[in-house]
Amino acid sequence: RRFGVRLGLAANPVAVVVVATASVVTGAVAGSATTAFFVLVCSAQVSDIALTDGTSRTSINATYQALAPAERLAAQTSVEAAGEPAAIAAVGGLVLIFGALGLGIIWLTVATVVLGGLWLAVAALCYREYGRRLRDSLARRDWDPTALLVTDAASRAAVEKLLSSGDPRDVQLGVDVLTAADPALLGRHIGRLLTHPDAEHRRIGVQAAVAAADPATVPELVQITRDETQPADLRVSAAHAIAAFGSDL
Repeated sequence: RRFGVRLGLAANPVAVVVVATASVVTGAVAGSATTAFFVLVCSAQVSDIALTDGTSRTSINATYQALAPAERLAAQTSVEAAGEPAAIAAVGGLVLIFGALGLGIIWLTVATVVLGGLWLAVAALCYREYGRRLRDSLARRDWDPTALLVTDAASRAAVEKLLSSGDPRDVQLGVDVLTAADPALLGRHIGRLLTHPDAEHRRIGVQAAVAAADPATVPELVQITRDETQPADLRVSAAHAIAAFGSDL
C-alpha cells in the first residue's frame, strides 16, 4: 500500500539489471575469475530471490484483481501453471546453448542484462494495463442486483413472512421478490392486500395485481375505485390496473 504496484513490479528487474550490468563491466575489466565478479553474480541472485518474494509476487497477484472475475482465474492459472515452468525451461535451454557454443559466463551475464531490460519493459506495460483495467473494473456493474430464486420451502417461508408483515416496507420487498421470481405466487396475497386497513398495503396490493396480471382481482380493484374514502391516487392506480386488464369500471 505504501509504495504501490509500479515499484513492486519494477524493483526486481531494476535490481537485476543494475547488478548484472556491474558484473559485466567487472568481468570485462578484471576478468570472470575474480572475487569481485563472483560476489556481484551472487548478489544478483540474492537480489532476485529476495525481491521475487518481497515485491514481484505480491504485486503480480495484485494485478490479477483488475481483471474481470471470469478472466482472473484463467490468467493466473496460465501464468503460474504454464508461464513460469516454460520460463524456467527456456532459461535452462539458453544455458545449454551457450555451453554448446563455448560462450563463457560473461555472455550469460550479458544475456541476463538483456532479459532484465525486457522484463522491465514488460513490467511497465503490465502496470499501465493494470491501471486501465482497474478503471474498467470499477466502471463495470459487476454487482447489479439479480432476481432471487424462490424455489424451496425455506425461501417461500421467508417471502411469506415478508408479505404478512405489518410493515409496508417488508411487504413491498416480498412483492418485489415474487414479481421478479414468479408473479403467479402473488395471487393468494393480492386480495388480502387490496382489502387491508392500511392504505399503503392497498397501494402495494394494486401493484401486485398488475404484476400478477390476475383478472380475478378486478372486483376488489373496482371496489377501491368506487370508495370515495380511499386516497385519490390509490383510486387512480386501481382504475389504471383495471384498464390494463381490459375491464370496464
